[in-house]
Amino acid sequence: MNSQSPHITFRTRPYVCGAIGQWKQPLIDALVAASPAPVSVVHSSPNAILLASSPPATWSNGAAEGFYWGELAAGHPPSDWKSASEGRMAAGLQREDYRAILHTDALGFQDMFVRDEGTAAYFSNRIDALVTSAPHKLSVNWDAWACTFAFTAPLHSDTPFTEITRIAPGTAVYYYGDRTRVIPAAASWLSDGDTAPASAADVVEAIKAAIVPTRKTALPLSGGWDSRLLGSLIGSGIRRRRAWTTSNDDGWDRDVNMAPAVASVLGFRHRFVIPGDDAWVREYAAVRHRTGFQTTHHVWAMPLYRELHRQGGDYLDGLAGGVLFKNFLISPAVANDPTLSKGSGKLLRNMQQRRLGEGGYLRASVIEEYRERAEARFAAAIKPLAGHPAAAMFAVLHTRTARAIASNPLSLLAPEVRIQAPFAHPDVIRLAMRVPLADKADGQFYRQMLRIANPQAAALPSTHDEKPQDPAPLPTRHYNQHGLQVMAQHITASDAVMSLFTDDAAKSLTYDGGTDLAETPIGRRTLTWASLFGHWLDEHRKFLRE
Repeated sequence: MNSQSPHITFRTRPYVCGAIGQWKQPLIDALVAASPAPVSVVHSSPNAILLASSPPATWSNGAAEGFYWGELAAGHPPSDWKSASEGRMAAGLQREDYRAILHTDALGFQDMFVRDEGTAAYFSNRIDALVTSAPHKLSVNWDAWACTFAFTAPLHSDTPFTEITRIAPGTAVYYYGDRTRVIPAAASWLSDGDTAPASAADVVEAIKAAIVPTRKTALPLSGGWDSRLLGSLIGSGIRRRRAWTTSNDDGWDRDVNMAPAVASVLGFRHRFVIPGDDAWVREYAAVRHRTGFQTTHHVWAMPLYRELHRQGGDYLDGLAGGVLFKNFLISPAVANDPTLSKGSGKLLRNMQQRRLGEGGYLRASVIEEYRERAEARFAAAIKPLAGHPAAAMFAVLHTRTARAIASNPLSLLAPEVRIQAPFAHPDVIRLAMRVPLADKADGQFYRQMLRIANPQAAALPSTHDEKPQDPAPLPTRHYNQHGLQVMAQHITASDAVMSLFTDDAAKSLTYDGGTDLAETPIGRRTLTWASLFGHWLDEHRKFLRE
């Protein structure tokens, strides 16, 4: 077991690794030695081997057998890998005498990393195991780092390493005829012929049905809509109705201010976890390791999640709710072209939020190169959606949600506790496709959903109301003096990272720790990304080619 991996307890979902194809025992031994938890052999045959920290669920159908884990949706037992991926929103492995198929869930929310060696594909749901066990040096994937700057995470199948890929939404890894290859595996809902408009009542009922009540189900409660909707639908049969709120470190703390009234209306016992001033400095490294250095987000949530790990139980998460029903990142111009028939440029600009614009802190040549790389990878990620009536919605789900956001509940809150993500249920997704984007504009459809579920909660102020125009009144933990010092240290320690900055920005980093950069939104985003990159380079130097 690799003692250098972040401390993760695989309590509710297993750590898995293995290979499909003509695998070699020495490479499997190295993968096991690099794993973050003890594993046992679940299956071993000439064309596939699966090891796990705890037994995954199974299915069988004639000559085919399968294993699946991390399911986000309750439902009927799978009969093949497609029904495991779509119906249960699970990652898994299907094996027959002549072939093997490795898959993730249909939206690509769950990590499944792959490294090809010879005629086999070695896999793990922790990227660090594949890095540490590689029999050769690895390369920096500049496309991935350009996209992490532009979109806060790599896109499509990219990871920070060229030789390691992540199974992308709508694909699977297939072994047949003595070779492995990536195959298209579009979800069946993309060809669903039911186009009858769905009502808000239909959607609310489907979300309610997707929640599996348990004795101890709790709710991370913000000031937004997703958590109050789920809290309204959680059911009265749950004995311990608890809600937890933390500061999201944005300088306004509207979640902290708004959540108590929501908890009172919902009838939840309400508790707060308010991090100290040094929380970002204490937690950033753990969050980066747990997410594989593949997003700039989520450090603010870790103090709360550590407490929830101690509490145990099931937690409802609003993953994908805003994209499905509130047009998150979909502007009116994009909503008027839901198939993206006029191109994806407007949506891309919404998603990169001026990171690739002029007047930033990276050299002009770097920005131009990153813009070209990011646009190409975004185009590749959404190409399978071309012409679909809900292409814009799925484009956001398959890119930012899958790569930057899903890691919050799935890599930080889980696997220590069990996650329910009712919005990610296939029945809910199919209904979301049948709600026109124009109806979701300005949150009007979501407000209907809330009024049906809980009129009192719907009437309360939320973070979706008009945002404050004044500067944030509170200091942030991320960009306080200590946080800036830590970020600047990671940046200035790397000549490769410093060479990306303009001369003025490099001087600011060298002489005042980036204080000037932290005064603007693009400067803060650049600091966070560059410190992530520098930190990753330092941690992985011995695994990288010169």
